[in-house]
Amino acid sequence: MFKLPDKYPSLRDNVSDITDFFETICLKSTHGRASFREIYRAAATGDDEIEINGIEDENDLFNNEKFDEVCIEIQRRTQACGGNYPFSFEDRGYVLKLDSSIENWMTVSYAYLLLATRLNMTSNKVQNEIDGALLFENLSAQIAKSYWGDRADSIVFGTANDGNFPNKINELCKKIGEGTGFKSRNKNRPTEKDAKLDIVVWKRFQDDRQAKLIGFGQCKTGTHWDESISQLQPDAFCQSWFEDAPAVPPVRLYFICDSFPSGQWYSKASSAGIIFDRFRIMDFLPSNLDGQIDRKVRTWVNAALKFIKS
Repeated sequence: MFKLPDKYPSLRDNVSDITDFFETICLKSTHGRASFREIYRAAATGDDEIEINGIEDENDLFNNEKFDEVCIEIQRRTQACGGNYPFSFEDRGYVLKLDSSIENWMTVSYAYLLLATRLNMTSNKVQNEIDGALLFENLSAQIAKSYWGDRADSIVFGTANDGNFPNKINELCKKIGEGTGFKSRNKNRPTEKDAKLDIVVWKRFQDDRQAKLIGFGQCKTGTHWDESISQLQPDAFCQSWFEDAPAVPPVRLYFICDSFPSGQWYSKASSAGIIFDRFRIMDFLPSNLDGQIDRKVRTWVNAALKFIKS
């Protein structure tokens, strides 16, 4: 599993890692293109366990079978992004090209999700004084609103939103029209900041009564998100912190910048809830966002690109 700026995938890494690297090299390129040969050489020289000149069979495996796997993966990503995948093939698939300028909103959004996956989001998440992990919560709230559709509302509840936990619960209940207000059933004072709840999305009726579609979402950047997929439990959250439970239990949502594993999709999704990985996020990417979020995404991406190129 490679990390930017100076780690490469090895010959043994999975197709998602290698495809991410292919896209990253394309983004870094001054001409917006990358050849599969570049990816092959970087992966080969980056693997300190393999002497390249001595193992032709493994090289051939990477150069042929891995090439076919990467082509299939890019085709999958193209379909999953719903027309918002910013790359395409040239030269029978041996060259990946960026279809538009990095200033294009679709391209810069994908670049943000890719870089927020492959940078170390503990030590390198802040770029140009913008916290990329907190920014993901704001973006995810907008994606959830897009997915919920017309007349939907969403807010950031998590660490990107400062505030006292009981006050945040009171404000949340007021906004969604459910739960009445904060109530702790513990003897001790609450120490939670967000209790794993990062974003909330809902859709009101004009009668403004209970029983509506509500989503509770958790957001994770980087690649170490797997251990968190079942942390947020909406029913338990409401039982612990709401005076009254919502008439209809909130739906669980899980947002990641990474690629959700296709081979384990069902079993992991059953623990995580409705999955929004990089490609589903791109599928529901609004054509424009709140100006402040748009500006922060662009600023963070430009700084992150400079960082990985330096």
